[in-house]
Amino acid sequence: MESLRTVISFLAYFALVFTVAEVYLTLNKLWKRKHEKVVAESISIMGKLSGLIPLGIFSVNYLLVAQWHGFVDASLWFFATLLQIFIGLGFWVEGQRRRGFFSLMRGNIKDERGEVTELARSIFRPSGAEKIMQILKEIALIDKHLDEKEKDFIDTFADSWDIEFSWEGVVEELAKVAEVDYLRIRQHTADYLATSPPENQVSQFSDIVNMLINIDEEVSPEEEQVLEELTGMIKEYLHEDGDFSHFHVTVVPQNREQEEAIPTLLPDLKGRQMAGGFAYLAGPFYSQRYAEIMCNQFRALNFFSVYVDSSELQLET
Repeated sequence: MESLRTVISFLAYFALVFTVAEVYLTLNKLWKRKHEKVVAESISIMGKLSGLIPLGIFSVNYLLVAQWHGFVDASLWFFATLLQIFIGLGFWVEGQRRRGFFSLMRGNIKDERGEVTELARSIFRPSGAEKIMQILKEIALIDKHLDEKEKDFIDTFADSWDIEFSWEGVVEELAKVAEVDYLRIRQHTADYLATSPPENQVSQFSDIVNMLINIDEEVSPEEEQVLEELTGMIKEYLHEDGDFSHFHVTVVPQNREQEEAIPTLLPDLKGRQMAGGFAYLAGPFYSQRYAEIMCNQFRALNFFSVYVDSSELQLET
């Protein structure tokens, strides 16, 4: 046991070589760029000041108990932290030094207070937050009526995720649309899932959608149809057990004019050669009712459209 202690003690002193190297390389990188304002602003003065307290206590404690390797290690980092504080204050940035140490300290801490929640927001803000917000707004307005409960519910997430938008602008945009754009709502959800968000986040997103649709205690036929489709998409993404029947909608151009118009009016559709000829495909959709809705929307544009079970779809390779 005594020999082991001797070996560990030797290794502890030898480790100081790495501490010296780390301190030097860290400071060397900063020292070369100490005149750059962006480098100074990247150093958290509040964080460094907080780090000085335990380093100072450790240094004194190691000194009192004669643990010289610990004293040297803590002292080196205490010195490195002090130097980083001066660099972070912008002491070498042109025009800054004449403001004085305490003036620089007050200004830096004041600025940092306004940024202190940035990391927390990025941690708790889900990936694709903007896409989620867009989906929620479209679902809230799908029945052409914005309930105050729906508005307040969505505002809660907008405030939490620091997303700014105007409800007036959203309502004005909706007023210009003759009917609900089911394809756009679905496409935005597909775009969100395509970012490969964590499964627990997608599960929470599903709960949020359900809560939003039921928050006014009245589920419209439009909301029910969208919920059925989005639930199917989410369940398949989460690999949940269930019958995931898929449907495709085909849009078949009837003349040269339609062949030229479809790619412009319906850019999200993919042209494919099928057993019966050339057609544009939309989907897959996870509910038959949603596929019927899409057919009706395409027919309203005077395009011939039918939906088929994906298992019966015959595509030429």
